[in-house]
Amino acid sequence: MRTCGPCTACCTALAVLDATLKKARFAPCRHLAAGCGCGIYDQRPKSCADFACDWLRGTWGGEDDRPDLSGVIVEAGRPDSVALAAAPGHTIDDHGPRTAEALFVAQGRAVQAWDPHRMRLTIDGAAREFAVVCVDVDGILLAHVAT
Repeated sequence: MRTCGPCTACCTALAVLDATLKKARFAPCRHLAAGCGCGIYDQRPKSCADFACDWLRGTWGGEDDRPDLSGVIVEAGRPDSVALAAAPGHTIDDHGPRTAEALFVAQGRAVQAWDPHRMRLTIDGAAREFAVVCVDVDGILLAHVAT
């Protein structure tokens, strides 16, 4: 069984919609403690406790694909689509996210790839990129501009 170890990528890259901890996508969690992970780990919200990326579940990649090392958080929750979030310090154009995206596109899956500034949606091999203009505290995209 894999463990997060020093990886805290989801604590910054993902939105948390829990009423007790509203955190926007790509904003560091206020409970993230440098060098030691979650400062409220034993009392963290249920949504945080329940979340496991595909790497942690063992359904994506090898040891070098841990999100903080590869630059990509993979959530393949449905058989026909996958969501990729760039880990902190990375963009969707970095090697790790691009490699993951290409693999899932080759499998015929729709891919939604996010970084702090852009979202790329690829369906049936055709990509469309959007500049993220505004995301609310719930991580909901309020405005975008096609590029």
